[in-house]
Amino acid sequence: HTLGLLDRASSHQIQFDLVEAKLLLHTTWLSDGGIDFPAGQFVTPLGNEVIDPSGNTFYSHSYIYDFGLPVKDFGAYATWHATSIIDVWGGIDAGNQTTPWDDNNGAAAGMAGFGLNGLAGGNLTILALTHFGPEDPFDSGSFRYYNDIVTTYKLTDKITLVNELNWIRDDGLHANGFGTAQYVSYALTDSISLSARAEVWRDAEGAFVSQFGNFLDAARELQGQAPVSPTTHGTGVPTTYGEITLGVEWKPPVPSFITGTTIRPEIRYDSTLNGVHAYNDFKDTGMFTAAVDVVMPF
Repeated sequence: HTLGLLDRASSHQIQFDLVEAKLLLHTTWLSDGGIDFPAGQFVTPLGNEVIDPSGNTFYSHSYIYDFGLPVKDFGAYATWHATSIIDVWGGIDAGNQTTPWDDNNGAAAGMAGFGLNGLAGGNLTILALTHFGPEDPFDSGSFRYYNDIVTTYKLTDKITLVNELNWIRDDGLHANGFGTAQYVSYALTDSISLSARAEVWRDAEGAFVSQFGNFLDAARELQGQAPVSPTTHGTGVPTTYGEITLGVEWKPPVPSFITGTTIRPEIRYDSTLNGVHAYNDFKDTGMFTAAVDVVMPF
């Protein structure tokens, strides 16, 4: 949820959530590429994975997406296309999943970074962004820094490599989290792609990776309230997480009105690399998952 946008409309498990509601303005200022201005409620531009499942390689998300990045912001930012290669980013917002009229700490946050496009003969792009500002409830003086670099390289016509580097620092919690995820995708045919993701993420103080024992607890903690379930917490000790995910993306022949339908089965193995019991209510050091999803655009 974003605080101040339907977050208290219902106490049921199935709830409304406003993902995006923004205005877009393009100008021709300062350079031939001009400047783009999104304003309103928007999904964070940081990171490789997004909320919309059709924009991701896998059904399941990385540790970086879940615990090392902001989710949604309410504010405005600018992307200046300074040259055909260089983009410059900057903006201001209320903070991760908060609004100016219902901010959990009453302080603003910001974003800055750069993008490099069309490198290596048009095969390489780099996006390096940071989001900074107070995020902890009732603490307007301690900053949290989300730092992320995504590098995408088209190795061949069939093979695409994506690497993500991530570091989160919270001054109020005196905690750090950092890691990397490597994606490889191979276009087997026009309709079938094979993909793999390998990731290592270190929760250096055991402060970021958490389980929520009740569906209301994530929103309650964002508001600064106590969780409903006693099983809502993290390990509380330094923990290194690793995961390997293998998946297939198949675009079957379908009627024209649902062209683009994608079926994505995957298998995934998670493990704590330093032996901490972090899974299944903190009983196990590893976990195996099999999943499948179907994306049908209309």
